[in-house]
Amino acid sequence: MKRLLSIDIFRGITIFFMILVNTQAGGSFDFLIHIPGYGWRIADLVYPSFIFIMGASMYLSMRKYVEAPPTDLYKHIFRRTVLIFLMGIIFNWIPFDQNLLDVRILGVLQRIAIVYLICSLLVIKVRSIPTLLSISGLILGFYYLLTMKGYEIVDAVDLAIIGTKHMYTPTHDPEGLLSSIPSVVNAIIGYVSARILTENELKERLIKMSTIAISMIALAYILHWTILPIYKTYWSSSFGLLTSGISLLAWIVVHLICDVWGKKDWGIAFDVLGKNSIVCYLLSALIAEFFRKYGIADDIISFYQGFMSQQFVSLSWGLTVVLLCLLAGYPLYVKKIYIKL
Repeated sequence: MKRLLSIDIFRGITIFFMILVNTQAGGSFDFLIHIPGYGWRIADLVYPSFIFIMGASMYLSMRKYVEAPPTDLYKHIFRRTVLIFLMGIIFNWIPFDQNLLDVRILGVLQRIAIVYLICSLLVIKVRSIPTLLSISGLILGFYYLLTMKGYEIVDAVDLAIIGTKHMYTPTHDPEGLLSSIPSVVNAIIGYVSARILTENELKERLIKMSTIAISMIALAYILHWTILPIYKTYWSSSFGLLTSGISLLAWIVVHLICDVWGKKDWGIAFDVLGKNSIVCYLLSALIAEFFRKYGIADDIISFYQGFMSQQFVSLSWGLTVVLLCLLAGYPLYVKKIYIKL
């Protein structure tokens, strides 16, 4: 099947915002800062959207192994899981000024690796879309039962297994083990969406995808207003529903623009980021940390402060890092060198 440009561009959009959110320099616009309590902001949608589109691309990549021995697919899955997890460890180690044995174990890429492994093994065994959607509901229901008396159990598990020394803070890790459970649903919905998109005519696929998306968003808000607030910090089940639904609606829009109407030029920068997403994400951390270490970031920020308000200074610093990633990634893009783990 022809490659869906919308997947790469959508992935690139998520990487663009992930870099932007990670590199804010203080005094930022609210939409670029994670909400501290219940509810959500634009910043809170970015990471779940990356997991969603990973699920979508998973469906297309697995089609290559249809006629291959099953062992080839399993080797691919386990190899990719290990590599992504190790890249996450390296990301946490940047700027390489601490003992590797003291580095935080979990993180953004590590959760992606865990979700990828679980979702891959699940969709290999389960082919029915209704069954996959039912399993998604069971996963969210199970997580709700675990946390219905509070989220202390989430931190307790991380403390017991990971240990204080290797967590984001001494008492909490936002990408913890138990809170990774509901994020599997975001990947499953992405996988299901890609199947619907590729197996149906335009009108039918739009109806099915829109129905799933709107239903998930509606259910998320019903739960939010009744028994289960939307809570990004612990990836509440309602947060998983909401972000899956919004991600799907957003992908429908990008799919229509890129794949159906053929409007591609607007998304070249996102395509550059999306084709080498993890490389650009790692590079952004290297740039930001080393620029800070050697005072370059302070010089650039001071320059912006000369003629901008602090909100635009913070935004401009983030855009500067994005631009440097684009400049590094563009030669790879032109030469069609796509570094896949």
